[in-house]
Parts: sequence; C-alpha cells; structure tokens
Amino acid sequence: MHIPDGFLSPVVSFFFWIVSLIVSSRAVKNLREKISNNTGKIALLSVLGALVFAAQMLNFPVLGGTSGHIIGGALLAFMLGFDAAVVAMAFVLTVQALVFHDGGITALGANFFNMGIVAPFIGYKFRQVFGGNTSAAFAASVASVLAAALLVSLQLSFSGAVELAPVIGSMLPVHLLVGLVEAIAAALVLAVYYRAVPAPHFSFKRVAALTAIAAVLIAPIASSLPDGLQKTAQDLEFDSLATASMASPALLAGHIFPGIENQALATLFAAVTGTALVFALILVSFKILAKK
Repeated sequence: MHIPDGFLSPVVSFFFWIVSLIVSSRAVKNLREKISNNTGKIALLSVLGALVFAAQMLNFPVLGGTSGHIIGGALLAFMLGFDAAVVAMAFVLTVQALVFHDGGITALGANFFNMGIVAPFIGYKFRQVFGGNTSAAFAASVASVLAAALLVSLQLSFSGAVELAPVIGSMLPVHLLVGLVEAIAAALVLAVYYRAVPAPHFSFKRVAALTAIAAVLIAPIASSLPDGLQKTAQDLEFDSLATASMASPALLAGHIFPGIENQALATLFAAVTGTALVFALILVSFKILAKK
C-alpha cells in the first residue's frame, strides 16, 4: 500500500502533497485547541500512534504469495476522533518514509492521503452514522482498506504507470482480505477497550504501551512476502519504475538495524526504534504546541 518514488507522476504527487498538507495543518490546529491543556490525551495520542506504527510492521500472508498489513486509521478515528487520527497517522507515515524506506518521499502526500486522511475519515463517518459499536468499526475497517487500495489504483493510472482495470483487479481482492483481518483486529481492540474502560484502576495508556511492545516483539517473524502493491507491480510489470533516490537517507531501510548481523535481532531493534520515535515525536510536538 505504500507507494514508492517513481510510481506517480510529478503532477499527481504534487497535488496530493498540497491536499495532505492543508488537511493535516487544519487537523493540528483543531487538535491543539482540544487537548492543549490535557496531558493525558496527549500521552494517549502518542501511545496509540506508536501502537499503529508497531502494528503496521506485522505483515501477514494473505493470497497468492502476497502479504498485507493493517492501516489502523479507521480504528484511531473511532477511538480518538478524525483530527487526532490524522495527526497520529502523519507521524507514523513520515517516520516510515524517512527512516524505513516504506513509501517514497515524493509519494508521501499520496500515501498520507490514502491511509492518513481517507481511512480516518471513513472511520469517523461510520462512527457518526452507525455509532461506536464493534460492528461499525468492523465495517469501517474493511471499507477504509478497500478505499485506500482503490485510490492507489487510481493514482497509478492517472500517473500513466499502468492501466486502471488490471491494477484494480489485482489490488482489490488482496486488500479485501487485508481489510477483513484489520476489521477483526479493530473489533477485538474496541471490545476489550469498552469492557475495560469502566474499571476503576484501568489505565488504557499502560495497556496500549504493553500491546505496542508485544507487537514489536512479533515483528521479526512477520511475513517477508511482497505486499499487495509490490506484487501487483511485479505481475503487471511496472515495478521497474520504482526509485530509491529520494529516500536514500533512510537509516533503517528494510526494517534492519545497522551493525547487527542477526536478522531477527536487527528487525527487533529497528521496530523498537521506530515505535519509540513515533511516540516521542507526537508527545514532544504536542507538549510544545500546548505551551505555546
């Protein structure tokens, strides 16, 4: 789902960069007004952003030699609201692009629009219309993944990388399965959350942090199969368009920590570093904004 550099035309890339900057700037402004004096909500936003980052590292096999990972945007919107979900996803996707080579720099605007704006918007609207129940979260998660896959297909087609019909035919079946996995995970998370919240000594921040650590520890055994977009690019023969020049400074490319020879251990250290980085960036950024 993360589009690399080279797949999109300059016009398409520029357009989605502008749209994403406008929406994210507005979300930051709105969110600052809502949580500027609430350090608990800032910490919760930081933890859930880190949790989504860790969860996205868990690639799982889905269909025909393809893997997938959850997006998490719809679930964040259910739990925190649209603005908070957009901001959290902005940090997650930026760290992925700059530090891990997950998605290109020129394509970051499109990747953020697909996964960081549209996915949370769908989750937010489903909650508005159908309520905050687990069934609504399930449906919203499936819809958000399919919407993101469809947008990727349209962006590739508008860029002239591939014809629309074959890329949709390749992307949507795989991501329907990915969406179902995400939907089950989202429904389970919400079910546990709703049952635990009334408890007098419940600390969701602590539980979320422990869940993030557990997800990071599983990261080294994640599937190494190509994801839906990578497999589609290989099958439809436009994978040669990908370039890495714009993302060359990435420090943990391939989810491998430099200087560690054991691959599982190197992946573990990379996952811990990325998760901690997302948490710290969100926390520090909003503490600074709150003071101002």
